[in-house]
Amino acid sequence: MRILSNNWLVGLGRLALSMVSCVLAFTSAEAEIRTITATGEYRMGDNDTRIDAKRLALLDAKRLALEQAGTYIESITQIKNFDLTKDEIRAYTAGIVELIEHRTRTILEGETTVIQVEVTAKIDTDVVAHQIDALHRNETSKTELATLQTELDRLHEELDTKNRELTVKKSKAAVDQVSKERQRILTEESVIDLIRQAIRLGKV
Repeated sequence: MRILSNNWLVGLGRLALSMVSCVLAFTSAEAEIRTITATGEYRMGDNDTRIDAKRLALLDAKRLALEQAGTYIESITQIKNFDLTKDEIRAYTAGIVELIEHRTRTILEGETTVIQVEVTAKIDTDVVAHQIDALHRNETSKTELATLQTELDRLHEELDTKNRELTVKKSKAAVDQVSKERQRILTEESVIDLIRQAIRLGKV
């Protein structure tokens, strides 16, 4: 009887290991990790500084990466079941996707200096689905992210206006004034990034 019992236990152990392997294989097959890479750029004018150009190129890279991430997230089956609007997905994406800055390049195109910045983001479908579900249930975070997105859209429009103004200003006083206003906008956008990060880490 002891021999039979031992054999039965060995067989049961093998069956359990087999079941665990199947579950892990199924989970691995179901989960998908997508890496998104985006390169933003800013073409420097006579009144631009390299520091500002780098910040503007990074901002452009983040915008492009979040657009790609939002399109991908919208296609995930689990998220389709949440019945979210495009604006909600856009706001949630910015609140959960972590962007990592990789490299900065300087390119000369004729007499124009172009600053390029590359960022990446990794998206795990299972993790993202759970994060968005949690955000959708949290009214405070949901409202905060929507408000931040609206404010960021306004700042982007204002920033585009200041960039155009800076290309035509001639006097040093005028250039300094517009540059100072642009710095303010960039600082406000950085603050929004920090708030989003706090939301992502559950500190808000």
